[in-house]
Amino acid sequence: MKRLALLLLVGCTAPATDDDDTTPPALDDDDAADDDDAVDDDDAADDDDAADDDDASDDDDSAPAGCDPPQWHNGDLAVSGPSDLCATANSVAGDLSITGLADLSDLSCLCRVGGALVLQGNGGLSSLAGLERLETASSLSLVGNPDLVDLTALAGLTSLAGSLEIYDNDRLLVLDGLHNLQSVGGFVLVYGHERLETLGALDGLTDAGFYVAVEGNAALTSIDGFAGLTEIPEDLIVTANAALTSLGDLHGIDRVGGDLVLRDNPVLPTAEAEALRAAIGPDDIAGSVIIEGNAP
Repeated sequence: MKRLALLLLVGCTAPATDDDDTTPPALDDDDAADDDDAVDDDDAADDDDAADDDDASDDDDSAPAGCDPPQWHNGDLAVSGPSDLCATANSVAGDLSITGLADLSDLSCLCRVGGALVLQGNGGLSSLAGLERLETASSLSLVGNPDLVDLTALAGLTSLAGSLEIYDNDRLLVLDGLHNLQSVGGFVLVYGHERLETLGALDGLTDAGFYVAVEGNAALTSIDGFAGLTEIPEDLIVTANAALTSLGDLHGIDRVGGDLVLRDNPVLPTAEAEALRAAIGPDDIAGSVIIEGNAP
């Protein structure tokens, strides 16, 4: 009887919580109650499960890893310091205004801006790194960013429904990063730069919906962008560019729907300005022609 009781005691030991017992195999640590089972840390209730940190309710799922589907911040958003946008969204439905920042890493999730994207008055901001995911915006304004030199993070932009405004960025030398931009539905303005040397990155632009203006760029010697433009629906304005000697790529334009204004470019030969008027053709300039204040 004592031997029988001992056997019964051994047989009643709970195998389901064993740690790799092999007799019988079904009771080892791969069993339904062991640490690899439906309640273990690899299971549907564990930390890789629908309730874990990769799930829709955890701390990694609030904003999608990619751009699709978009997860919108409704309305406008102004960012002038640390931002938690990426905790809940990857896109802004309205306007996005960015001021006073030297770093855009908090916006590294940004894919779409339904309204205007405005970067203005960001002292210390030398690069737009952090905006590499940006695919679309209604319009783009880069205004008064004194240390900005690198636009390459904008390479994902191919079109703007609204306008492109690049204004008063003191250290900007080139527009590289806008080389994939093909269409601008509003105006194109490049204005007020002391060091900007070339517009070549805009050669891919084939469509502008309003006027095109290049004004007050002290170091610009040639209009070597806009080679893809053949028509400007409104005015074409080239004024007050102190070092400008050539209108180069503008000779591909065959129609101006507004005025042609070539004025106050002190070293641009007047003959170069007249040659552009002739290349477009007097009958293909709908408005006035103003050629004055250029070099003899």
